Amino acid sequence: WNPVGAGGGALRHLELYVIAGGAFLDMCVEVLYSTHLHIFAPGGGVNPAHLNDLEHGGMLLMFFLVGALALLSENTRTGQDGPEGEGLATLVQARPCGHELVSKLASAAGSPVLESMTPVEESAEAYHEYSNGGSSCELYLPLTEGALCLLAATAYTAELLLFYFHSTTHQGLEGYYHYLLVVLVGLCVASAVLGALLPASFPADLASGLLITLQGLWFYQTAFTLYGPMLPEGCHRDAGGDIDCHGH
Repeated sequence: WNPVGAGGGALRHLELYVIAGGAFLDMCVEVLYSTHLHIFAPGGGVNPAHLNDLEHGGMLLMFFLVGALALLSENTRTGQDGPEGEGLATLVQARPCGHELVSKLASAAGSPVLESMTPVEESAEAYHEYSNGGSSCELYLPLTEGALCLLAATAYTAELLLFYFHSTTHQGLEGYYHYLLVVLVGLCVASAVLGALLPASFPADLASGLLITLQGLWFYQTAFTLYGPMLPEGCHRDAGGDIDCHGH
């Protein structure tokens, strides 16, 4: 993702808010509105008539998680580095961990079992913390740029699998449009992985931005051509919603 503006203003994380908010709203449309809440069939199981909508909802859930985790990571980064996050940093540093947490819980609860912990047992608990790599309350945020790129690659992979193994059988003109979409999504997966391997590479960042733009433009092209006023001459949509084209 790319921050808006050079400073730390309110619009800095606008792209992440658009990703998370847009994916969440679209997911609600696919899962709640498009299905008319008839998600399950009367006899049990998922309603096959709305399987297509649920597949889209699952894909959008992945992009919502990417945007939400990126926002959480960036807010944590701001809390650790910026002056406005001193309260968060103090709270994190003040969290009791390991044997300190056990002692505080024992004092608060008055448990004779916990209060009877000997210094040797407390030392063993402290050694257990050390052998496990430090404090058991250690935060794993903020995520690195490489980790965020891998999260994006995971979301693109879910999108790739969705359009490749789609429950709706696309043939003819629709098949060609979806095939080209699968190619673009596959390139987005590759560019996201490349961004994780080369986080400081400008060509990798540029390629990722261009491929995402091409994918978005192809979505618009698909919508206007297959479902809008740009249907090619000689093609028509039948009663079942399929597009039939007759060559000249």
